[in-house]
Amino acid sequence: MKSLVQVAFIAALLCFPVSAFAKAPSPSCSEGPWIALSWGDDWSAEQRRAVLEHLRRGFEVYGVAVCEREAAPARQPLAEVRFAATDADSVSLSVDVKDRVTQKRVGRDVDVRGYSREAQALAIAIATEELVRASWVELELESPREQQTAAPRASTPAPDVVHRVNQDSIGTAAAGLRIDVRGAFEFYAGGQTHLGGDLTLRQNLTGDLGLGFALGPRLALRDTSRLGSVDAKLMAGETFLFLDLLHGEMLRLGWEVGVRGGLVRFESDPTSGAEVTRSAGLLVAKTSIGLDLALDTTWYLALNAGVGHTLVGATATGRGRELTGVSGLELHSSLGLGGRW
Repeated sequence: MKSLVQVAFIAALLCFPVSAFAKAPSPSCSEGPWIALSWGDDWSAEQRRAVLEHLRRGFEVYGVAVCEREAAPARQPLAEVRFAATDADSVSLSVDVKDRVTQKRVGRDVDVRGYSREAQALAIAIATEELVRASWVELELESPREQQTAAPRASTPAPDVVHRVNQDSIGTAAAGLRIDVRGAFEFYAGGQTHLGGDLTLRQNLTGDLGLGFALGPRLALRDTSRLGSVDAKLMAGETFLFLDLLHGEMLRLGWEVGVRGGLVRFESDPTSGAEVTRSAGLLVAKTSIGLDLALDTTWYLALNAGVGHTLVGATATGRGRELTGVSGLELHSSLGLGGRW
């Protein structure tokens, strides 16, 4: 029965946060940064819709909306993309990007002969995204000619979202490696309360999905009863998967699921009559929600809270009775300072 409860708990850890948070809201065309699309006369509604959906999926992770151009928009877009008329003979087209960030115009011809209709839309969207990224990425590169210029031309600073897109384009993801130093609190239904600290590393692997590791010591608050007093020490390591559910300029919200393991040792007052159990292994399945609040472009506050279940626990006994233990339901939270590299 106990094993069935543990399996059900782990399944709940995996399923609940995905169903609750996996779909983040899409950026709105009515507010925030956006990219405008306009079309030649012979583009059908179906073709427009297919290309538009592919482009939206490419830019929504940065909080950038992709919308069809209105006659008189209230806000200027980051870039305007013009799709020229298709050539019925060669099935090739021209994609023209007018970039308002760098004040440049770039273009290319895309040959989609032999592609299915859906594959054509995907190829066009990929080519368009590459053009927009290529237009912006020069902002991250220092030109030797510009360095020698005594009076460089004045320009409006690029929005932060453009720099985030650029960081991915040149292979330095905005949140590639994050290192935190945290203070930690843990409470176990078996009676133990632990305080300690962790060094935590998180590395994005693909997009918003990544792998994390943590290591740190714990000291238990003394557990005192009429049967004896017990202290505990723990050195624990943790490995977890994380998914960035929502990220903006000032915050990042993520979900983590993983296991914490370590070695716990109970120490009792020799005069109390408590019998110390031998050092024992500990294994906890856990899930949590994390929030990073940016202090600047590098440093942030890291907050984390969640719940776990002890798969392998340990107890201390006195006069044949259980005094305290690292077992059962676990609640945890942490607060710390971190940096991005």
